[in-house]
Amino acid sequence: MLTIRREQMAALEASGWQSYKEKLVHRFRTTTPGLFDDPGEAKVRYWTERAIQCGIRYGFDSKDHVARLAELMFEFPQHFKDKNRNAWIWELLAETDIPSRSRMAMLVYRMTGRIIDI
Repeated sequence: MLTIRREQMAALEASGWQSYKEKLVHRFRTTTPGLFDDPGEAKVRYWTERAIQCGIRYGFDSKDHVARLAELMFEFPQHFKDKNRNAWIWELLAETDIPSRSRMAMLVYRMTGRIIDI
């Protein structure tokens, strides 16, 4: 039986998320090229990394939810910069007893007024 140490598992997970981050950046480059004109690639990578970190921290169980969170961060960066003024975002994300699918749907609805099926 093969045993993977905790450090090895963390390295594997980090590698997987790094690969996913690159896929998201590529996706945003092709689907929303304007993002790379104004804020530049460094900002796109920054917000993508933040979305991944938030997804991991708040127990999102789907990479699609992390991608949607990144999209919201690009669309509404001011909402994610001011944690005091927009505490409701962080409170909703922290409600881990609510499935991540539902939290993401509520977040999208509250921020955009759109009802989505995730």
